[in-house]
Amino acid sequence: MIPATSAPSYPKVTIAVPLYRSAPFLSIVTETLQSQDYPNLEFLISDRHLDDDTIERLQDTFSPDPRFRFLIARDQLDWVAHYNLLLTVASGSYFVWMSHDDSYSSDFVRKLVEALERNPDAILAYARVERITMSGERLTKITPKIPDPSWRPGPVNAYRIALSGGLQFHGVFRRKWLLDRKLWIRPTIHNIAADMLWLFALATIGRTLYVENCTYWKRYHERNTYKTWSSIMRPRYVWSFARVVRSYLADYVPSLFQRVLAICISYLACALWSVRLTLRRNR
Repeated sequence: MIPATSAPSYPKVTIAVPLYRSAPFLSIVTETLQSQDYPNLEFLISDRHLDDDTIERLQDTFSPDPRFRFLIARDQLDWVAHYNLLLTVASGSYFVWMSHDDSYSSDFVRKLVEALERNPDAILAYARVERITMSGERLTKITPKIPDPSWRPGPVNAYRIALSGGLQFHGVFRRKWLLDRKLWIRPTIHNIAADMLWLFALATIGRTLYVENCTYWKRYHERNTYKTWSSIMRPRYVWSFARVVRSYLADYVPSLFQRVLAICISYLACALWSVRLTLRRNR
């Protein structure tokens, strides 16, 4: 069990775990939460469908620990609404969405928070990413290759981040910065790529950091969400992506010229991303 200690010099970090039919990944969730060595944590464990008993089993394990909060409802929230809710009800200065089927090194939170504390202008810090199978076999490393360990805010880097596959989404964010700007994840058709488009909006106006000396392990298996993303090359999907991009630009990019230019580029970027995802899906 993680030591239930808190240090005033360490800002609180909320780790939010949105569950959905998570029973096959129960041991992964448990081990990852137990492994984090950061001394000031809040854990939000939430299930909005209750299609299995995962949250009850996690309650049995962690309920004596006062840092854990369990949110249970049958309101059938989709994943976008669920993620936005967790951001709202958290209490930490920093925030991370933790996927139920992925793993994080024990120093993941600590090192990302340390990087953000050293760089007060940065909004997000994310770790080295490694792809693995359910059995732990290592696949190729897919951390975006960048010449500098930071992404400066602006449309060019925002498109690069969106097209890189959205890996920065699994990082640590400054929660108040997101709330102050009401930067919520916005839905697309079937909520496909909503996380990547949200990252695009964030990177348009905020700086991100790449921290190489900690690791996020992304598991690839038959239940991965992207496996269900069929026919994404249909025009209505690309149009949906571009519509959401336009809405973010209208709210967060003040220059009319930049918005018009970015809108034109967004259609091309969405099409290129769709092609890339299709090729990856067919591997």
